[in-house]
Amino acid sequence: MCFLPKNKLWIIGTGVLIITLFYFYADNNTNNTSKEFLVKMFSDFKSDNPAFPFTFEYPPDEWVLSETSGRREVYDEVYLRGKPDSGGEFAPSISIFVRPNEMGKTAEDLLSDQLRMEGGLPEFEILKRETISINKQKVSLVTFQHETRVPLDAIDGRMVVIKVRMLFFINGEKSYQVVTRTSAEQAVRIFEVFEHILKTFKFIN
Repeated sequence: MCFLPKNKLWIIGTGVLIITLFYFYADNNTNNTSKEFLVKMFSDFKSDNPAFPFTFEYPPDEWVLSETSGRREVYDEVYLRGKPDSGGEFAPSISIFVRPNEMGKTAEDLLSDQLRMEGGLPEFEILKRETISINKQKVSLVTFQHETRVPLDAIDGRMVVIKVRMLFFINGEKSYQVVTRTSAEQAVRIFEVFEHILKTFKFIN
């Protein structure tokens, strides 16, 4: 039988320990980001529309992206539609609304106004309010939930819980609203994409 010298055994043991600790750290320190999400392929959003002078990353294999403009209300919107939930009745969305800030309101004012409107929805409840950075600004990101009937036009449809994350910020004379809406069933996965969009969002000089 062949025995390794103690110094070599110590080196091998140390190497195994370091590798084990690395994988343990990677599993537990990814800001709750799933392993599946970490290997997604992302594309950069860039538009020829001057209303959208920004870029961000999103996974194009799961989201259909479109650009729209309001008719009655003045706004421009980047709209991403995801795959429906298991019931096929509610598709998640992520929107970036760009509006003229004619009243000169702060981001907090705009968020408060929107929450007052959303507050009339069935079983409305604010779940979390946190401060994050976007466009070099500290802004409030709010997570709330409410119930809605699906399919949306069905009188006898079933009620489902919808989770929403939303923030506002100001850039020049424009206000920006970034919001995602998803069924509670898909919330973890959809919120990961939403957070990645916020993290990679930047204006193009």
